[in-house]
Amino acid sequence: MSKQSIPTWLKRNNGFSGPYEKIVEAALHHAQNGEHPHIAFEGTTLEMVTAIYIEHTKKAGALDGLYLTWRHVADKMAASLKLQPKDVLLIPGFGLGALYDAARRIQPEMCIVSVECQNWLVQIAEAVGIKLIKGDFLGGVSLPLPINKVLCNPPMGRLWGYNKVEADFLASIARHTVPGDLVAILLPGEPGYWWEKLPNAHKPLRDLYRIEDEELVPNPAAPKSITCTRYLLERR
Repeated sequence: MSKQSIPTWLKRNNGFSGPYEKIVEAALHHAQNGEHPHIAFEGTTLEMVTAIYIEHTKKAGALDGLYLTWRHVADKMAASLKLQPKDVLLIPGFGLGALYDAARRIQPEMCIVSVECQNWLVQIAEAVGIKLIKGDFLGGVSLPLPINKVLCNPPMGRLWGYNKVEADFLASIARHTVPGDLVAILLPGEPGYWWEKLPNAHKPLRDLYRIEDEELVPNPAAPKSITCTRYLLERR
């Protein structure tokens, strides 16, 4: 059988129904053999899986609030942290690895602690040799060592029973950081808007973080109705 484009492969394999299994299976095939036997694609396993997921979202929407971080956005976020070889970086939502790859392009040997709660995403990461902490970052996870920088694109809106999940992520990050630590994060809204509109339950976040930089960025991975801003925060 000749290789197919990703849209054709999804359609012929009913990939829009029960997509988790199809995407994980494709990742395993590619990771083990360096290519997929039926998909025409040049690139890494994570790049192929990302391309499959993008095509899936065009037809069926995002899976469990997973909105991708586009490479140019991820690269800019990682660059803002001025990563050094001795840094210990926390990525509290691994997703499909865009932020991880961006950090690795800057510091290939740096220690990265990644957390992910969705089983299918953990399976994909493990298929390419990336070890994650499997757990809900908002539910309280134990990190193996102290971290000093954070790279994060949290789910947006209401997910998993949480309200204002972006603020919950920042509150959880604060519990794992100390004054002087840096956080590069993507948040919904125009520059400054999100920060000023924090819900009352999260007003103390203003006392925990200082905004070092903020910039409106194009993020086609986010819902069309959401404008995103890249923030660089310092833990007070």
